[in-house]
Amino acid sequence: MLSKEEYDVWKIRMQAHLAAQDDDMWEVITNGPLKIMKANPFFSITGGAPEWIEKSRLEYTTEDKKKANLDNVAKDILYKTLDNDMFSYIKTCATAKEIWEKLTQICEGNDRKVFVAEESNRNWADSDSDSTSSSSSSSDSEQEKVNCLMANDFMEDEVLDFSNIEFTREELISALHEMVNEYRKLSQTFEEVKTENKSLKNSSEEPSTDQLGESDSLKTELSKLKTENESLRMKSEELTFENDQELLDKILCFPE
Repeated sequence: MLSKEEYDVWKIRMQAHLAAQDDDMWEVITNGPLKIMKANPFFSITGGAPEWIEKSRLEYTTEDKKKANLDNVAKDILYKTLDNDMFSYIKTCATAKEIWEKLTQICEGNDRKVFVAEESNRNWADSDSDSTSSSSSSSDSEQEKVNCLMANDFMEDEVLDFSNIEFTREELISALHEMVNEYRKLSQTFEEVKTENKSLKNSSEEPSTDQLGESDSLKTELSKLKTENESLRMKSEELTFENDQELLDKILCFPE
């Protein structure tokens, strides 16, 4: 499996392995899927040289089909050397050429620092939110390592860019500091969000004193309402009984 630490070794072995599959395999990696061509029977360039046009699939011979499928073969070989994390970076690539270029950017170019930062953030997100001060110190140490690695990558880019007369050393150093500071701000924001989430979790599990006070107040009001309702019910029953008694007396006293 490809790992960023062993990319140089992986690259050499993969170049040899791909080239051993077919003489045209490296052409697929460097220039994209092969186009199967034929001479145009209805046209020739001045001097007798033929004009080459692309064949339709209906015209493919067995050898043509094999050549046209080399891109799929190369993709299959590359896929089998990637773990799930690395695969997530190239899963949208349509050709073996795009996959190779993306892996080169991640492991050699400017995308490498982005890859390292994302890997580090993923590890921090998977860590226990209730970690001790010791583990927190370890996390800070890891973050400092990432910052240093990013700074080193930027310094390497500066050396490579010194030949570009469009930029001065001061401009490159200023850009470096801005990028490092921005990354530190994002890392700080990430830690603040983790703390806030932990606070929200604790607040949801343990009701505050105000919330408990409001609950007791509501219980008291509910008890009062129940008492008043019972009193009204008893008064209603008394009035009903009195009305019935008066009606009965009138009936008994009514002359025949």
